[in-house]
Amino acid sequence: MADDTQRRLTTIVAADIASYSRLVRTDEEGTLAALRDHRDELIDNLIDQHSGRIANTAGDSILMEFPSTVDAVRCAIAMQQGMMSRNHDIASERRIAFRIGVNVGDVIAQGDDLMGDGVNIAARLESLSEPGGIALSSNAYEYIEGKVEARFTDGGEHTVKNISRPLRVWQWSPVVSTSAKPVPVKSPMTPRDKPSIAVLPFDNKSRDTEQEYFADGITDEIVGGLARFGDLFVISRQSTSAFKGKAMSIPEVAQQLAVKFIMEGTVQRMGNRLRISVRLLNGADGGLLLSERYDREMDDYFVLQDEISERVIGIIAPTMAQVSRDLARRKAPSDMAAWDYLLRGEWHILRHTHEDVALGRNLVEQAIAMDPTSAAAHARLAFSYFMDAWGIKTWPDWQGDEEIALSRAVETARHALTFEDDYLAYGTLCCCSYHRHDYDTALFAGRRSIELNPNYALGHAAYSLALTYCGRMEEALPIADKSIDLSPYDPIRWSCRCARGLALYQLGRYDEAAAESRLAVSDQNDYLDGWIVQCAALGQLERQIEAQQALKTIYDIKPEFSQATVDWTFPIRDSQLRDHLAEGLQKAGFTT
Repeated sequence: MADDTQRRLTTIVAADIASYSRLVRTDEEGTLAALRDHRDELIDNLIDQHSGRIANTAGDSILMEFPSTVDAVRCAIAMQQGMMSRNHDIASERRIAFRIGVNVGDVIAQGDDLMGDGVNIAARLESLSEPGGIALSSNAYEYIEGKVEARFTDGGEHTVKNISRPLRVWQWSPVVSTSAKPVPVKSPMTPRDKPSIAVLPFDNKSRDTEQEYFADGITDEIVGGLARFGDLFVISRQSTSAFKGKAMSIPEVAQQLAVKFIMEGTVQRMGNRLRISVRLLNGADGGLLLSERYDREMDDYFVLQDEISERVIGIIAPTMAQVSRDLARRKAPSDMAAWDYLLRGEWHILRHTHEDVALGRNLVEQAIAMDPTSAAAHARLAFSYFMDAWGIKTWPDWQGDEEIALSRAVETARHALTFEDDYLAYGTLCCCSYHRHDYDTALFAGRRSIELNPNYALGHAAYSLALTYCGRMEEALPIADKSIDLSPYDPIRWSCRCARGLALYQLGRYDEAAAESRLAVSDQNDYLDGWIVQCAALGQLERQIEAQQALKTIYDIKPEFSQATVDWTFPIRDSQLRDHLAEGLQKAGFTT
């Protein structure tokens, strides 16, 4: 080994520029000049101030080394906050945004350069970070936990290229304020205030004792899936297993477990077929709320288990939410707790009229007054502001300034995230961000929404739209497909169908786009977004009578409909894709 080569344990920080190729292709000289300014005026000074050094640079990337992990992370946060400030007045398509990965590991140092697994892991972490964000390895997080004034969230384990073991990632997001302090709680919501459910062990009706394992596996998967909904309180599997085989009434079980809902099911094998039956029951009186049955071939045991669990969760969770909202609506104001106000408010917001959204917001604000630190309540307040922005652009009787409404929605969603990682807050932030042409944030927030709740149909729809607006239709389509699979009883399933319809349209699959958007508008007849996709698809298919009828409906919904309405409703990043949508509308008879 050469004299200038040595091994050491150190903190490695890898940073690169998101969408660098696009930035250089659009304006090479301007991008390189801006990068030099950022280095000279911000980044290099921060590295010196935190006792770090630059080990290597390569165009769009910087590799740094720090003797202290705490100093490394503080430097990374200061760098991202400084870049956010410097980007404030720059158009989103011209912003330079870094992704940063931080790792503590063994490296090989040759002169100033660093190599080895410790560097490779930092680079992989950087690729897992959002633009403007930071991703830490678990060993880096151990060094800084409790020592850095910032909030990192557990991003779970990730399998990455050329690294043999999964990486557990801790993430810092620029959309979450690190300085916000919790508001004193007046009357906090307790977990049992939420809609609560116990999933009883599924009963094996087969003579084959092997199916006991499958029945237990189905139960575990459903419990885990429901627990991802922050709006539900789910009794643990260990607590419900004590009721297996016991002859007790549903109200007795619900009373002992102190839950509002009970789910029970059976598993029965018949040759190579498996039948699963599931029932959702009202804990108060044992009344049947929902019954589902699935018949499947036994070809792939574990895939079948996942498929059935996902389907059940997608049906049960929205049904429970709707029943809970209905129960809250029946309560007298004197009997309402914070969750009741939240649920009653949500019921009104989801009705999508100007009056209902305003009334729903008032009820959610009362929930916040009772529990100021409720992420769920702040997330619904943010969604109500987004609905304002959407309504202002969609319906003529909805007055206001959509940009003010979007700003309120973003600010409120970010405030919700200072208390808890909430999937609805991220979903709302995704929708707001693509309407503001902040596509990097939209993609991150959409992805994070469905990571937090893989069964959240609207989150899948929002993420699919964000991908489509960025020209990534092949990625968007399976996400849109899943949003529909998850939403048979979702109150806004029409938005999921529209997301799929737009992706199909941009892929040139006009027949399928027309069929999907027809289903969207049949669910919600005054849904302008769905009618626009329907009209454009029919125009491309040269089905003139239907296309002109769709165009007439658009003008009935929005008499002042214009190209500006289309551009706001579908904020498509690429001009060719914008032209493609406009072409279909023009073929239908629309003139700008």
